[in-house]
Amino acid sequence: EADPSVDLLIQGRILRSNGTELAVQINAADSSGRNWISAVYGDEAVRSDYPKDIRFTPSRPFVPSEHQEPYQDLYEKIGNDLVTVRSNLSASDLQTIRDVSTLVYANDLSPESFGHMLTTNDKGLLEVISLPADNDPMLARVEDMRVRHHVFIDTVDEYYGALHDEMVQAYIMWRRHSFDQKEQLVSREEQPLNQDFFSSSSGYLTFTQRYNRYRWSKIYRQEFQELAAGFNQELAPAILKLNEQVHGLSGTMAEQYIQWRRILRRLFELETGGV
Repeated sequence: EADPSVDLLIQGRILRSNGTELAVQINAADSSGRNWISAVYGDEAVRSDYPKDIRFTPSRPFVPSEHQEPYQDLYEKIGNDLVTVRSNLSASDLQTIRDVSTLVYANDLSPESFGHMLTTNDKGLLEVISLPADNDPMLARVEDMRVRHHVFIDTVDEYYGALHDEMVQAYIMWRRHSFDQKEQLVSREEQPLNQDFFSSSSGYLTFTQRYNRYRWSKIYRQEFQELAAGFNQELAPAILKLNEQVHGLSGTMAEQYIQWRRILRRLFELETGGV
């Protein structure tokens, strides 16, 4: 569900992710409905993007700050494209976006009070018909609810950040082994086994190395899958535990988000007397 509280909403969908390549569909639009980005971004990893040795031990622990993100170029490309669009907008355009997002959120809280202040033009974009006065008490309450809404989002981000820290080591190992498997597949296709393969010591050594890499890849793949399952079974229900205790939130993250918005609408009604 789209977030009505933000100036710019960026949505992404993973099209392909396998350790050797990443492809994502990115759509970004501001609160008025103006499209900023609608494109597919792709990048390929190379061996130097991954640690040489991924068998981390207590004496050689994983250090996140030393990890190089294989697809950093892709992420920077997305960010640069967004900056380019923003730089082409005037100060008036940016203020209009902020005004529209304020009214979109206000309308989400109370369509009876704010719905008449927005309209859709012939290009399908939202436009402001009128704005409340700066000292309007209802607008002040809208801004207060918006801050609470963003606190919820920031808290979710913190929990997902903790999840990332929990899974990143196993995920790096899984991606590296996925990269190795793809590389080995290409190598086998280019150099098929012949009858003399097992008769030579070099052939036997190559086969043994392939088997060992395959065995380790299965181990790390299982570890990653177990961590992913653990997230669904243990971490996800614990997200926003404090809010759950205070507000009775439950269910998936999406369901908790919907519940939180309902709570804010109800609080707004109580504070404004249902006006």
